[in-house]
Amino acid sequence: FKSCKSYLAPSYRTSTHVHVNVSDLTWTKVCNIVTAWCIIESLAVGWCAPRRSGNLFCIPFRVASEPIQQFADGLKRYPAHPELHENSLKYAALNLYTLRKFGTPEFRPLEGLKSPEKLHVWLDFLENLYNVALSYEDPKAILADFSANPSVALAQKFLGPLWGEVSEKQTLHQTLMSMQEGVWSVQDLVYTLDWTPLPQKEEPVPVLKPKKRDAEVDAEYRDWE
Repeated sequence: FKSCKSYLAPSYRTSTHVHVNVSDLTWTKVCNIVTAWCIIESLAVGWCAPRRSGNLFCIPFRVASEPIQQFADGLKRYPAHPELHENSLKYAALNLYTLRKFGTPEFRPLEGLKSPEKLHVWLDFLENLYNVALSYEDPKAILADFSANPSVALAQKFLGPLWGEVSEKQTLHQTLMSMQEGVWSVQDLVYTLDWTPLPQKEEPVPVLKPKKRDAEVDAEYRDWE
């Protein structure tokens, strides 16, 4: 864009979506990522443009709990092939429907950008979140760590490169309370299963044909059970 002297003018209708490849992970580790995201979701969304917090196309789980509940229910019913419905998952801040389509969760909160600098920070944050999440044995271990150690170090650990700006905008107490609310929002998922053992995630992740309806796919899942 710079070499062509293009002028980017993103509007409130534009956004930047990031997919993270998890096709080689177990479902337990995938749920670790979801759990870690839920804990810091409000802080991460708040770091993006203020208008993104109320955007109907990237709704946080604590604002609309149906997506995380639907994901938890699907995982409980079919651990090897969770039911993932596009209508209830697609427009969450973390879109889990793309796990079925591409083998990736889709992070949707970042606004449209004029330059790459903020995107680089966001990508570093997501990479850090991925690595932190995978360092835990299962989602219950993540919640246990927070319950035992709600501290600056834990906030820094999960927020990574976002910590500096977040800590400038609010007190440590506000940050930890936001993370506590995130813990509450993800409990339906964390306590759905005992996590040991869960089936290894299939490789590759089944990809839907463009016109295949969820009802047809759900029927196939029941046949596999």
